[in-house]
Amino acid sequence: MIVFFNLSFLGRKAQTPFDANLSISDNTGIFSIVIPDSTNISEIELQIGSSENPSEVFEHTLVYDQTTGLPTGLSYSRDGANINLGLGTLVPLNIYYVKTST
Repeated sequence: MIVFFNLSFLGRKAQTPFDANLSISDNTGIFSIVIPDSTNISEIELQIGSSENPSEVFEHTLVYDQTTGLPTGLSYSRDGANINLGLGTLVPLNIYYVKTST
């Protein structure tokens, strides 16, 4: 599987993530990201699809550090600068394009 990342962090303080990874096992997705600083982050927007302007596989905006009240299948955990987003069931593709912003 090949995964292309187009990661852009928007807001008053633009950030470039240290690392990002989309893993899919048995059609269940986990998106992991390491951010340099959590200052001024209120939301994380994630889009996944089959083109450079993705959204058809997954699209959701999560409240930063919200661990309860998420839609069915989604999960959020953070340990310092390491964030893991459980995405639930995803459509299997040969190539994924991912776009995220905070």
